[in-house]
This record gives sequence, C-alpha cells and structure tokens, in this order.
Amino acid sequence: MLRTILTCLAVAAILMQSIGCASAMSFDSGKVFQETQTVVQESPTFIPGSTSAVPGAIGSDVRATGSFELSRPTLVSNWIDPSQLEAKEIRPIHAVADAKPVDPRLVIYSASFKIVVADVAGTLRSLQATADKLGGYMQEIGGSVITFRIPAAKFQEACKLVEDSGEVVDRQVRAQDVTEEMRDLGIRLDNAEKLRERLLELLKKADKVEDTIKIEAELTRVVEQIEQTKGKIRYLTSQLAMSTIRVELNSPVPQNARGTGPKLPFSWVEELGDGLVAGQVQQQTRKLGYFSTGPKFAPPAGFVRYYEQSTEVEAMDAEGLRLRVLRRPNVDKAALSFWQALARKSLVEGRALAVGKQEGDANYYFLSGTREVGGHSLGYVLGIKRSDDHVAVFEAWGPKDQVEKAAAELRKSALSVDAR
Repeated sequence: MLRTILTCLAVAAILMQSIGCASAMSFDSGKVFQETQTVVQESPTFIPGSTSAVPGAIGSDVRATGSFELSRPTLVSNWIDPSQLEAKEIRPIHAVADAKPVDPRLVIYSASFKIVVADVAGTLRSLQATADKLGGYMQEIGGSVITFRIPAAKFQEACKLVEDSGEVVDRQVRAQDVTEEMRDLGIRLDNAEKLRERLLELLKKADKVEDTIKIEAELTRVVEQIEQTKGKIRYLTSQLAMSTIRVELNSPVPQNARGTGPKLPFSWVEELGDGLVAGQVQQQTRKLGYFSTGPKFAPPAGFVRYYEQSTEVEAMDAEGLRLRVLRRPNVDKAALSFWQALARKSLVEGRALAVGKQEGDANYYFLSGTREVGGHSLGYVLGIKRSDDHVAVFEAWGPKDQVEKAAAELRKSALSVDAR
C-alpha cells in the first residue's frame, strides 16, 4: 500500500513538471518583448547623482543645472552608476548652454548722420579732431559733409561724440556680418594655392610643348584667382579693422518737398522758417481796411507793418530784421505741447535750424536758434500761444548779431500776441 502511494506521488510530480514546461514553451516571445518594452517606456528618467526620478521618455535629456546628458538604459534592470561610464558619455548641461562659438563673428560697422549745428565750419574741424584723437583719419571732406574712419573698437564712442555735436535729425547704423564670406574666401584661397603647387609640379615634369602651354595657361588662371581672392580678403580685413562714419551737417531730411517727413495737414507749420530761406515772405505791401484787423500784438520799437490781412501780419525794421505773426484755427482745441512739437520738428528737420534757447509753460512757448545760409549766420525766433479757438505764431529772423541784439524786445513782442 505504501509503495502504491509513493508511486502515485512520483507519477503526479512527473506530470506537473511536464505541464509546467509545456506552459512555459507556449508563451509568445514577441509578447514578452513588447511587455518588457512597455515597462521601459513607462519607467521614470533617472538623474545621475540623485536618489529620485522624474517622469520621462526613452532618450529624453535631463535639462537641470548640474545634471548630465545620459543615454537611457535598454531595460529597467540595467541602471548604471554614471561614475562607471566613460567620460565622453557624460557632459554637464551648463557647458552646452554657456558654449561660445569657436570663431567670433566678423562684423563690419558703418554709420551716417544728418546733424543740425549752429557752426558748420567749426563742427567740421571738431569732427576731424575727434577722428584723429580716436586713432582714425579723415577720408573725405567737402562742403558740409565729412567722412572719416576710426578703429572698429572705437565705433560706439565715435558715434556718441558725433551725436553730441548737434541735433541729430537722421541716423543710420549698419552692421554687415562677413564671417561666412571670410571663411569661404579662406577655403577658396587654400584650394587655389594647392592647385597652383600641383600645376607647378606638373610643369616641371611636362616634356611636350603642347602640355607645357596648357599647364601654363591653367597656372595663369589660378594665379589670377589667388590674387583676386587675396585682394578681397585684404579689403574685408581693412573694413573690419576700421569703421566708416559719414556726417552731413545742416541738411534737411529728404523725405518730401519740404523735408519734414509725411505731409502734414497743417500747411502753416511746414511754412515756418520760410523767411530764413527766402529772406522775406510777402513781396508787396498791403494794409487792411478801416473795419478789419489782423492778429493783435505789440511790435518792437522801430518796426513798420507793411503787410496785413485778417490772419497774418508782417513787419520789418531798418536794420534788416523781419517778423511775421500768424493766427490759425486751433483744431480740436489742441494743447500747446502739440503745436510746439510739430513746429520744432519742422524747423529742425525742414529748415536745418540749430535750436538754442527754449522756454515756456502751459500758455506759451518760445525758442531761438541759428542757421547758416550762403556762409552767413542768421538768427531766428519763434513764439507760440494758444486759446481754445486759435493758435498764434510769432516769427522773427535776420542777421544773427541783429537778432541777438534785439532778443529782449523780440521776446516781449512775442509774448504780447493775442491768441483769442
């Protein structure tokens, strides 16, 4: 009986072992591989040097300061201590973020300015002295235009000094990156010089006249290419070393017929300073009728009104000073600051007026300035007052010394204008 029981147990054990083996062999190996891959994809990204993990996908980089770029292991059970990896497999992230180009960018800088100044000749001399002081030189000068070159390292400083010499009405700064062009020229030159050496070797070995002629012709072409490439490199090198600055003094900005930018809907603003150009505005005398009145103001002593209409008065004295008073509608009850800004911009950009003194408050604005015309310095005075209904403008101009002599009287007359 005992033997029978033992025999049954042995048979049962053999059967169970057979069933287990068959079951193991029946699993789909592809399914096992897929399940393994799924586990890997859903596993967290390991950060070397830490005891925690963050969610991530296979191959994702760790972008934390002080961490490393490390390839993900194939299986979860294959985590490797980063200290066991080769140095080339580990790179600090901050080294990538702070990396600088191997070659610095090669940039050619140049600038051009239009500036309004009170003394053109004196400013030209000053700019030439500035170029010499910064280690540069004057390249060209003619009329009221000067072009000079200065070391590239002094470009910003030179531009600042130019801007400080007067009132800038137009500024253009250009930067031309020639890094790739210089690199291409260097490669082209290197290849051409190597080709020249090969041609010279072939020329030494040539034993036929026909071959010699062909090699010499090709050699001539290559040598010419080398010289042209070297010339281009020399030119770009000189441009990189020395920046060019061009300054044009007292030249209106050429944007429209009057040089004041987009056409203004207020034509009288663009007409300010006409007397600086024409000498006088009205070429005839005119007096209003008995019941008509023009703009009200108190002219300086010695001035005679020779032209009057309801919105304009002109007067002059025996010394050559002239003045004009305008009265125009105050559109939309505009603030004084609006008319002040338009008038100043028009005079500076359109008339090349070098503004000197300025003063004013909420009720009036007053400025004085100078301009050179035909080698002579002219003085100019502008006063603006407003009411809700009208804008009143006072202008006076003439030889600079005469305007300066009568400055107090002209200011007093400008303040007397009635803008109602």
